[in-house]
Amino acid sequence: MKTNNFELELRRYELSDLEDKISYEENCYNGFLGYQGVDAYQQYLQGLYDNYFCELREKIDTLAITNTDVLLRFLQTKLDLFNDIYDKENKHNTRWVDFDFFKDLIKRDESVDKSLVENSQGAKNQYKTLKFFAGMISVQFLFIEKAINELTQIFNTYSPNPKPISITKNDIEKEKWDNTLKDEKDILNTNDLARIFGKDPRTINRWVKEGVLETIDNNKRPHQFKKDDVKKKYLKVRK
Repeated sequence: MKTNNFELELRRYELSDLEDKISYEENCYNGFLGYQGVDAYQQYLQGLYDNYFCELREKIDTLAITNTDVLLRFLQTKLDLFNDIYDKENKHNTRWVDFDFFKDLIKRDESVDKSLVENSQGAKNQYKTLKFFAGMISVQFLFIEKAINELTQIFNTYSPNPKPISITKNDIEKEKWDNTLKDEKDILNTNDLARIFGKDPRTINRWVKEGVLETIDNNKRPHQFKKDDVKKKYLKVRK
């Protein structure tokens, strides 16, 4: 069942049982079925995100006029909330543990002879299900990180005492790279990265095979990548 609560949806972790003998298309994650795909969930979360920050910015504008101290406390509360939703310590559910488990199984299936998976309906079904679950979790993490980043930027805008930053050569390079990507969409494909890096698409595919870049769903062509994942690996992929 879908919810219009952005915070609740990002914390939500409801998926069908891997042991269920159902087809990949019928597997479910937070009310979305396998046949709908990860893109449908991403579009849904983008809509929630846009509405959430539209309403939030109206409140922020009001607080900024009346009481900046109250505004900063409010923003800090929101940052604490989204960090809690991110839940790196697995206090609320097993999403992080399961995500790593799914990725390990996917790598195992991709490292064996592909015919072994393709010739077994059960193995093929489970592989597609794992990719679906991992992709859905990845999209949730993308929007949690996106919300934290936007709230942090707003907080720093109104904070009278920003913490001093020690600028390094690496920081300068990262800022240049961030500026290069800032106008790009959140989900990039092989052709997008080829354009951005000035490389042949085959080079991007080689980086994927070498593990330099991680795709959202390795079954899709062209490959798709989270912009934030690309940012984290910017030094490595530029070499």
